[in-house]
Amino acid sequence: SLGRTAGIQRNIHDLTRAELSQIKLENGEPIAFFYEFIREFAGLSWVLDIKPEWGRETVTALERWATANNASELLCAHAKFLLWNVAHERQLCAAFPSAQLYAQSPECWRVGLVALASRGLVNTARRTRTYAIPPVLGGIPLFSKWIVESFHKRGAKVLAFTPSNDAQARAAVAAGFDEILTDYPIPSGVR
Repeated sequence: SLGRTAGIQRNIHDLTRAELSQIKLENGEPIAFFYEFIREFAGLSWVLDIKPEWGRETVTALERWATANNASELLCAHAKFLLWNVAHERQLCAAFPSAQLYAQSPECWRVGLVALASRGLVNTARRTRTYAIPPVLGGIPLFSKWIVESFHKRGAKVLAFTPSNDAQARAAVAAGFDEILTDYPIPSGVR
């Protein structure tokens, strides 16, 4: 839907390419088509959040695009995928075996609780996954070096999931998280 980004209550899949090219986003910019996005942000890393409602079709379209443009390696080198459906995840991994994925919530909880309970002896974290870790669980702070190291020992990556203040943001950086996702402005001097 274009409701959140363009203030138009229409579904993208119901519009033609010509209609989409005429729409402006809330910030006044035109909608970027995928090839324009790739060209504009070629040197950056991307998070491709594939929503469950059209996941199968989105993965199929990505596979067709990558095949037609000989760009499977480019896609896997720059993108990390967030999928909300196990079947779509399997489909994506079959199409792009070297794809990097964010672990789904149940896997994050399972592996995170194992790490917490065993003080870092994580045996089930997967190399191709990035695991989201919250700042605190039941009053126990989780943005710590030993948590991060337990995932890194298995070749997995960790995402500090929503630090909400300066102390949590600084703790995530000090602990060595690979990524930080937050709606809170990161304090100056923290990189």
